[in-house]
Amino acid sequence: MNKIIFFITIYCLMIGLSGCEQEIDTWSGADVAYMDMEADSTIVAFAYLDADVDTVKIRIAVMGETARGGDRYVKMKVKESNAVAGQDYDALEKEYKVEEGNVFCMVPVVVKRPLDRSEKELEIELVENEYFHLHYLEDVLTSGSAVMFAKTKHRILFHSLMKEPPSTWKEYYLGKFSVRKYEKICEVMGISREQFLSYSYMTFGRLRFIAPYMKEWLDQNPVEDEDGNAMRMGDYLYV
Repeated sequence: MNKIIFFITIYCLMIGLSGCEQEIDTWSGADVAYMDMEADSTIVAFAYLDADVDTVKIRIAVMGETARGGDRYVKMKVKESNAVAGQDYDALEKEYKVEEGNVFCMVPVVVKRPLDRSEKELEIELVENEYFHLHYLEDVLTSGSAVMFAKTKHRILFHSLMKEPPSTWKEYYLGKFSVRKYEKICEVMGISREQFLSYSYMTFGRLRFIAPYMKEWLDQNPVEDEDGNAMRMGDYLYV
């Protein structure tokens, strides 16, 4: 009886191992490249940045055989854009290198602060080449979501618009908000945009100092605001 149980056990183990061998998935298809990004787009809001240039880093991941005797390259192109290469953003390279043994590369897209306050947009797309196919096409926007986005293209939107005042803007001291006034205060007072957005920096004590200083500066250096009228600070300073 013990011998029968022994042979049955051995037989089951052999069947199990055979099943495991059949389920092992080895890579046998073409090499694939895709954009390994968490969303389908990136927004750069220069109104909240001091720098006039920002770099969006797009991670390109590859699947397949990583050691093929040398470096490989991914190819990208600008599919759609209302931005001008060389003026609004740095033109893309013809291809980007994936070093031998690596499974990704970073593509830096340099965008610049629009001078005309318009919203600039460019859509960058992977292009199939002799190194990589584009079979990995879509992914979910968030886990469990039904919203899909393509993994072969990425949209970059950049602008210098500020559609509402920063939460640290106090009209009693600074007057009616405008982006031009906000930028002028940062310029004259030597305040970075990041500092302006900080509650720990833009305290009421600092606002009480900024308001009269800017009023005196504007009295001596009149500046036209966005509405065509002279720029002015909070009304309490003019009583």
